[in-house]
Amino acid sequence: HRGPNWDVPSWVPSNLIDWFARDICGNDNDKIPSKEVARAWLNYMAMCAGIAAPGTLSEIFRGYVGDKSAPELLAPDDTVRAGPLEIRGTTDVKIGPIRYKSLWKDEEGYLRPAELATIRLRSMVEVLTKFEDYVPDQRLLDWRGATFLMDKNCQSGDVPSLYEHRNPGVLTYSETMPRPLSFLEGYIGKKAFNPLGLADPAEGDYEKVRPMKQVRT
Repeated sequence: HRGPNWDVPSWVPSNLIDWFARDICGNDNDKIPSKEVARAWLNYMAMCAGIAAPGTLSEIFRGYVGDKSAPELLAPDDTVRAGPLEIRGTTDVKIGPIRYKSLWKDEEGYLRPAELATIRLRSMVEVLTKFEDYVPDQRLLDWRGATFLMDKNCQSGDVPSLYEHRNPGVLTYSETMPRPLSFLEGYIGKKAFNPLGLADPAEGDYEKVRPMKQVRT
């Protein structure tokens, strides 16, 4: 999936495309055409805005407002740093010399507001500081990923994959985003619903959160 799969309009000057690809995107590989880099970024940014990317905007929104059907993701002593910003757990925030407690400092037992957004901030810092390692070819930036679960029978071609999910947009890497690994229940048990083992609103009763699409066995 590549979002809207748009192409860069023909009326855009080539020198502007070169400037964008090299100076803004950092593409210094002469073997990678600037227009293909610009095209990938165009489609990726469109998906970030929710265009031809089902579930993207709702998933972004969930990261900020929280989710009372999902478990916690940050332990109280987990610390995320991004420049002058430092966040400890979901309570203590420091921006340079400014310190304050979040409005939801007393909330617990579920995915709190901004908790998932904080996790994503940590991931963003990791990717941006090692961008060339994660994206060695920017022409592929707009390609969405997929998850396939296979065993030896699948590899031999006797049966199809046990499970598969193709990402339809940005941040939608699972069929069940509140519990993205739930499809592994048949292999790792209830840990699939809460792999970190933090506080969970389901409290071990996962009947209501079990995905409708089960792994074939």
